Amino acid sequence: MDFAWQSPDALLCATHVGLASRLEKLELEGERAKPARILADEGCPILATLSLARDGQSAAFVASTRAHPAEVFLMRHGEHAPRRLSDSNAELGGLRLARQEAVSFAARDGVRLEVEAHIVTGAVTSVQNVVRSVNRAGLTVQDIVLEPLASAEGVLLPDEKELGVLVIDLGGGTTDVALYREGAIWHTSILPLGGDHVSNDIAAGLRTPAADAEDLQAEFTRVCYPLYSATPGWAEESRRFLARMIRNPDVAAHYDSHEVSSFDPWSLLGAVRCPVLVLAGEDDPVCPLPVVEELASQLPAKTTRLVKLPGARHTIFRDRPDLAFPAVRDFVFQIKESQPAS
Repeated sequence: MDFAWQSPDALLCATHVGLASRLEKLELEGERAKPARILADEGCPILATLSLARDGQSAAFVASTRAHPAEVFLMRHGEHAPRRLSDSNAELGGLRLARQEAVSFAARDGVRLEVEAHIVTGAVTSVQNVVRSVNRAGLTVQDIVLEPLASAEGVLLPDEKELGVLVIDLGGGTTDVALYREGAIWHTSILPLGGDHVSNDIAAGLRTPAADAEDLQAEFTRVCYPLYSATPGWAEESRRFLARMIRNPDVAAHYDSHEVSSFDPWSLLGAVRCPVLVLAGEDDPVCPLPVVEELASQLPAKTTRLVKLPGARHTIFRDRPDLAFPAVRDFVFQIKESQPAS
């Protein structure tokens, strides 16, 4: 409750409980007060602070409405409701407004404005250089679009964006990623990896020019990669697998230039002391069965188990899951049973 003396025998009281608020006038008659006279009832601002003018004919409040932050209100003698004088909407602070009672503005009664946005930043100099180069070529740049968004606009339908979709554009130097959900972009990323890195790895490993490495990569993918598996759909599945793969070109370059030439698994066979399970596809073109049998023969006979998988190539778990997985399970159980109880 807030109160102020309007005159020596009249008191104004601003009372509020929750969202209910009213302005009352109490007049004194001797030592007794007459019944309170309500000047402003429910529906008026929620009154907080009351201050009277010197003449007692005007009352000012610091108050608020149910959909607006605190404001300054004024109520003159004879009026039935207080009028708002101030405007706390910062967005309108620099505008010259007409009298508030005559203005209707949809946004002025908001308390907080929020938005979910996807912000993409870029180096201004780099963007300007690209635009300048295009202009010098006699062309005009109408707009600048992030590569993942451009790829998505070229291949996606509105329904696909609404349902949710991930677009991956594997280029030569980078891989662009765009994620859509509920019709809007949710995430974009540009990975510094692309087809050129694969070609560079091949060029470094085979000591061949980059142009020849690209031809070798294409030929290998066309001829050899489908031979890795005996089951249909392997080529397409492997392409999706490679698209998901995150490669570190520095590690690959180091391995190709330093480790490949010196790595010799055959020289390590004599140091093996643990149990070994060797799974071999009988039709494997990468690790032919005679080579695998020779390798297994040089491991400790008591702790080595060789399992041959008929009809399987290099992707043994894909070609013969009915044989490969049980072989691993039985091998693990066999080792567990042979261990002394603790």
